[in-house]
Amino acid sequence: MAKTRVQKIAVEAQHKVYEEALQIAEAEESSLPGTIVSGRKKPWTRADVEARFPKVSFVSAVTEPVTFQGVSYQLLAGIETMVPQPIYDIYLQSQRKKRMAGTGKSLMTSLGVAELSAGAGVLPPES
Repeated sequence: MAKTRVQKIAVEAQHKVYEEALQIAEAEESSLPGTIVSGRKKPWTRADVEARFPKVSFVSAVTEPVTFQGVSYQLLAGIETMVPQPIYDIYLQSQRKKRMAGTGKSLMTSLGVAELSAGAGVLPPES
């Protein structure tokens, strides 16, 4: 009799765990990426990125991977591609940084700040 009761409790516990897992899965399906469901953050998928952002068509100057929210796209040099807007924006930002690095200009110089004076909290040059 005790064995039957233990089995019944075990079966009830399994059903409860299964129902909770099913509820979590349903909540994750219906929630937006990045929301926290049952203590876990719902990750972005390629389908989420492509459904939520407009597409941009362009020709990449370089071959490189570009990642947004953990979703990567491989851009190929000289090949026209269509990607979600955030991927294109990250690509453009990367290209601007590379151009600035190639000219030897710093961010401050590109903003028009030639030099910081000693009055700005910079140590004077050593003599």
